[in-house]
Amino acid sequence: MPKRKAKHSGWTYGKRQKIPINLGDKEDNYSEEDQISQLPDVILISILSLLGIREAARTCVLSKRWICVWKQITCLNFDDIDALSKPQKKRRQRVKTASSYNWVNQVLQLHQGPSLDEFKIRSSLLDYSPSSSEIDNWIEFAMWRRVQGLEIDLEAGRRSRFSSPSYIFPDKPFRSPFWYFLHQVP
Repeated sequence: MPKRKAKHSGWTYGKRQKIPINLGDKEDNYSEEDQISQLPDVILISILSLLGIREAARTCVLSKRWICVWKQITCLNFDDIDALSKPQKKRRQRVKTASSYNWVNQVLQLHQGPSLDEFKIRSSLLDYSPSSSEIDNWIEFAMWRRVQGLEIDLEAGRRSRFSSPSYIFPDKPFRSPFWYFLHQVP
């Protein structure tokens, strides 16, 4: 016995009907060509600088050209790097934070851009602090890249100014005021 179709106000219920949709010419609506990769590097770097570092680095899988583009971003923002993982045990937390600082160092080694608009490192873990030589390397990296905004905030439960900075900063090297909070490092 054939299935009955009920009709009500012009609609057919029962078997589904395929309705063809005309979206115009295929060339007008879809192109297999990668158009964003045709943009100049300067524009791509500006776009990637708006992303987080991890997201920008992930773009290297798009094509061979993109492998080097993310390494030139102008904003290096390592905001709350210890929040990348929240393990339960303190020992694991120290290891994860140490590896987070190692990740920062790896990104800095890979960076190829001639200048930086912003360089920011923030961490709030109490159990681990980077060595003073690590901090010196971060500041030296930023100064060599003519950074316009610098913030290193490693609060360790209390905010204290780094007692004896290794660098004397020029009066006005930055486009805007900056600050840095560091642990007391032995």
